[in-house]
Amino acid sequence: MQSSLSIEKLSLYLKSQLDYQFPDGDVHPDFNNVVAAALSKVKYCFGFVNLNHYYKNGILYFNHLNSDQYTVFVYYASNIAYEVFNDTALASKLFYLNKSLNQFHCMYDTKLPDIFVIIHSTGIVLGKAKYSDFLVVSHHCTVGANANLEYPTMDRFTIMYPYSSIIGRSKVSDNVCISNGSYVNNVDLPSGSLVFGSGFDLNIKRDKKVRSNYFFRGIEDEK
Repeated sequence: MQSSLSIEKLSLYLKSQLDYQFPDGDVHPDFNNVVAAALSKVKYCFGFVNLNHYYKNGILYFNHLNSDQYTVFVYYASNIAYEVFNDTALASKLFYLNKSLNQFHCMYDTKLPDIFVIIHSTGIVLGKAKYSDFLVVSHHCTVGANANLEYPTMDRFTIMYPYSSIIGRSKVSDNVCISNGSYVNNVDLPSGSLVFGSGFDLNIKRDKKVRSNYFFRGIEDEK
């Protein structure tokens, strides 16, 4: 994978952002290792993405000035800082930075999959659901708990279009597309569904399209 910044410059870039936002003078000794591990996760994740702006001259390309790509990188860094290096302070700063820069709310201890794509990060809230690979999340989507603090389970190839929500003990089977503005609350969705509406007006149809092929490549053996 090619990158708009070398790993050394990317580390300095991210550190400058953190120092500006959080001028506490704290030293995080594993910071460079966190950046390297996050970039490795990005390389694997983006290798499955089928969108043209993830490539430059046909080669996978990480652009730190592409806010969707940078959102994923900062999320991975926050999760790695917490999960691998046990640096909760750094993880918290990275989580907060992602909220400030990209309006992306996903706690560092929430486990997003190894393969997912963000389509406009603004207003996305991802709670502690069970996520699976080949996830697509668009702007102003929400995944969260119900009043009993039950979270959804989402299988592979879940696509959430803008302003859609999956809440509560919902079970989303593989290859499900949640259409714009739809609200799924404590509902089980069968494989291959296309979902419209909300509540008693929720409409579940058989999806005639293979929508995941638009977002991802190299998945023929995964289905």
